[in-house]
Amino acid sequence: TTSDATAPSPARERRRTDRRTMSAIWGISALASIGGAVASLVVLTQAMTAQPGVHLFTWHPILMMAAFTLLGPSAAIFVQARKATTNSSTRFGLILAHASLQWTAAACAAGGFYAVYEHKDAKGYGHFTSLHSWVGLAAMGMYAGAMMYAAFRTTTNKNFSMLWSDVMHRIGGVFAVSVGAAAVCTGILHERWTPPNMATQTQQLIAGAAVLGALTVAVGFVMPPGAAAEDTHDKKATKAD
Repeated sequence: TTSDATAPSPARERRRTDRRTMSAIWGISALASIGGAVASLVVLTQAMTAQPGVHLFTWHPILMMAAFTLLGPSAAIFVQARKATTNSSTRFGLILAHASLQWTAAACAAGGFYAVYEHKDAKGYGHFTSLHSWVGLAAMGMYAGAMMYAAFRTTTNKNFSMLWSDVMHRIGGVFAVSVGAAAVCTGILHERWTPPNMATQTQQLIAGAAVLGALTVAVGFVMPPGAAAEDTHDKKATKAD
């Protein structure tokens, strides 16, 4: 019949569903990224006004917020977005952006760790004496582990291809971002870091932005892969392993 002839195919319907789903994911990720950026600016302002001028410790919350609230979740969203396209060039670009953001996040986290470590040494404070310090260390370890595993998969893949998919890496990434968000929350709400003009509601708002970023990654992780995930490039990469 005419209606059957004009009815969209199941594959086309799946692609439409993928696009709608990814549009929702991108919308949530945009809010998360905006929240992370605003929160980072608030932390920057408050850290500098607590003690006029940029001090060594000031860089700890600034760089850690950038790593765990903005760059980390954004990097995860970039790699999830490849599920909605079958264009190999686009997929490679998204993966490259993912890797670049993750390495930038790692650099920020390393700088933030150095800042707080040197600050405590200078003040004579002990290291790793709070829940926040241990959660932060766990988050950095998870990020490092996920990145080293990704480097291993890429270098051992045929032709050093970055077009591979691995459940273990994805799960590790979700845990890393989630624990990173927890580290931000425990740091922002820590009783020893409360700038005089930062209200409790502001601290809670910043912590909420970190949680939103982690939830965005979790939503993308559990999202059904859809038709686009069946791209032949991923199939070839899986067979090559």
